[in-house]
Amino acid sequence: DALHGHCLYLSGAAAVRIGRDLGIPAFPCMGEGELWTVRRFGLARARADLAPACGFLANSSALKRTLIGELELSAGKIGVFPNGTNLSAFKPMERRAARAQLGLPPDRFLVGAAGNFLEKKGIVRVGQAIEGLEGVAGVFAGSGPVPPTASNMALCRRVAHEEMPALLSACDVFVLPTLIEGSCNALVEAMACGLPIVSSTGEFNDDVLDESMSIRIDPLDVAAIRAAIVRLRDDSALRARMAAEALRRSRLFDVDDRARRMLAFMAERQAASR
Repeated sequence: DALHGHCLYLSGAAAVRIGRDLGIPAFPCMGEGELWTVRRFGLARARADLAPACGFLANSSALKRTLIGELELSAGKIGVFPNGTNLSAFKPMERRAARAQLGLPPDRFLVGAAGNFLEKKGIVRVGQAIEGLEGVAGVFAGSGPVPPTASNMALCRRVAHEEMPALLSACDVFVLPTLIEGSCNALVEAMACGLPIVSSTGEFNDDVLDESMSIRIDPLDVAAIRAAIVRLRDDSALRARMAAEALRRSRLFDVDDRARRMLAFMAERQAASR
């Protein structure tokens, strides 16, 4: 009935080409944080390749603006669907039990971060921000060439996805000073486990975060990251309010609801193009 291609190249362009040849409506998805998949082909080629698509699925409002501005697509052909998560799996556990399950210290303020250990993800900057903070320990889930090096780490390793709800529930806050995202799964998962968020001011986060449950910082400013962590460590009332708001807001990002909305958009676009 329809073809879906995740990322503009190669899958999105392939879906458009196959759809054109077979008479099936095609829907490329832009989930990459910028047009890096397009660069080797160029904007002119991408405009020609992708123009026949029935519609486009963008993971954020920022990416929709990119599709309009760079690829000259009609706004009406683009639906915005930030990433979701499985809310039956990602939900709060009792914190002390989660810490015991993972062998984490019961009496520390645990700062969680998850993602590839790359410069753009900023996990190394979280390590720099917590270095020497009284009563604080870092919980870093991931691997890669730029690992955190803080002396006060309670955990730093790859973590199986099925372990992540317990790991997040064990933490007090979640910090991810990322430089670029399409739509960040890690933030939504942390919110669903009831964690206040410290993350980037970048517009790629605007659809997911709001001021009720997040502190937005310059992702390159280690001092600002540190100050946000200290603020949440020292203000338990603020932390509790933001945790409750994070859990509430996470209900907007149910992965099953996202799929239903995407399918409804695709059906609307098909009807409009007949």
